[in-house]
Amino acid sequence: MTPETRRRPHLLLVDDLPANLTPLAGSLGRDHRITLATSGAEALALAAREAPDLILLDLMMPGMDGYEVCRRLKADPATADIPVIFITVMDDELDETRGLDMGAVDYITKPVSLPIVAARVRTHLHLKAAREQIQEQYRQLQQINHLREEVDRIMRHDLKSPVNGILALIAVAREEVAEQPEMLEILDLVYASAQSLREMIDRSVRLFRMEQGTYPLEPTRVDLLPLCAALLAEHRSRLEDKQAVVLLRIDGEPCRSDAPGTVFEVWGETALCRSIFENLLVNAIEALPSGGHITLDLDHGPRAVISLHNDGAVPEEIRSRFFEKYVTAGKRHGTGLGTYSARLMVRTQGGTIGMHSSAAAGTTLTITLPRPTAAPGPGLTSPST
Repeated sequence: MTPETRRRPHLLLVDDLPANLTPLAGSLGRDHRITLATSGAEALALAAREAPDLILLDLMMPGMDGYEVCRRLKADPATADIPVIFITVMDDELDETRGLDMGAVDYITKPVSLPIVAARVRTHLHLKAAREQIQEQYRQLQQINHLREEVDRIMRHDLKSPVNGILALIAVAREEVAEQPEMLEILDLVYASAQSLREMIDRSVRLFRMEQGTYPLEPTRVDLLPLCAALLAEHRSRLEDKQAVVLLRIDGEPCRSDAPGTVFEVWGETALCRSIFENLLVNAIEALPSGGHITLDLDHGPRAVISLHNDGAVPEEIRSRFFEKYVTAGKRHGTGLGTYSARLMVRTQGGTIGMHSSAAAGTTLTITLPRPTAAPGPGLTSPST
């Protein structure tokens, strides 16, 4: 077999009458490698052995008809993906429907037009090639995703132990230089950096467990007011840089985050709630135009409803994929994990999250979370419904 022949698409033509095969083979043989079969059993054997790119199959054959040949081809994983075009004298719509339901890709009635047959063959070979290309791209994406998972595994397991070792060594070193303020200051900076790295690793572990559905949630009462107050204080300089106007409301009424006696409790984990609202607040600040408004609405009800609005708009090309993993736009160093992780943490706590954005109205993120049961005090074990 020459290289030129090997590169040509391979067709298997099946008909119990050789006189029907001769003109098809002559017409298609100029651009394709042709194999002929005159029975269903022979067609199955050739298809299994030679794996043609496409099969032209006569329906009306003695013994094993084309329907049965197609059924067996589609039942065998080795031949199931080979496109089958039926050729038949029958032109009844029910016969055509039956053939297509069995997995055939096309249906040509006799007497055949050789140019039409050639055009149909080209079309389905192109479709097969496109499908194979998509499958190959999917396989490559799976490999990339596997590589990412391996990197995550290294982050979760192989880095945590040395970071813990660094923290322990810093504690020992502090005792050795207790009388040297400059060295203590340096060690404190190193300790803070190592602690930040450990928190990143811990956050990666939590997200991985949430993705796998194995996160051990331990919910308690969480008051969002002091949590939000702390976040606004931590990001005060960024808010001031944007000359942002921040408004906090509870049940539609303006409220101070440090107002005495005011609480807004949800049922969840403090660390997860903090991470959710920090991610979303940072996103809101980054998207905010100078002098814009950020509004945080906390509404009581059967479930707690938290709405975070800013005057900026999410880029249109990512709005439908806003919460998907690695989706980002317009951020030079963005990872696309902030909103993805926020959605994971909301869902892990039994909540929901949604987003609406437009150039005219800005962007509103709406979160619902379970509320604690109405009865306060110890023994609280479940959220309200």
